[in-house]
Amino acid sequence: MLSERNLFLLRWFLVLPGAILIYILATGLIGFLANLNIISSNIDEDSWTVIYILPALVSGASAAAYIYYGAMIAPKANKKIALILLLLLTLYIGFTVFSALILREYKVFVQIISTIVGGLFGYYALEENIKKIK
Repeated sequence: MLSERNLFLLRWFLVLPGAILIYILATGLIGFLANLNIISSNIDEDSWTVIYILPALVSGASAAAYIYYGAMIAPKANKKIALILLLLLTLYIGFTVFSALILREYKVFVQIISTIVGGLFGYYALEENIKKIK
């Protein structure tokens, strides 16, 4: 059995790996469900919805889950952890912007914007949840 102190330390060590795992799982699950919806409703694969809307929704929801649940893993200072995770997400977005500009993949900017909005939404949802608990 883990002692309370060891569990406390384990939760701190698992914040970033847990948040990244949550991001990957959320992206996979939401993307899978979106693709199932595309297949079942016979939406054209070259449509605006498939190219822009669904990837943006997947990016935004994954970013929100990354911030919210990643910060909830931490035993204390959830808002500070959420801000750190948001900063790391912003760094990741910076690399994505740089890559998109070099490769001239301008449609990625819709996903980038939705990732930022999703991250801010995850932080806001965490803040509201902390207010309800207190």
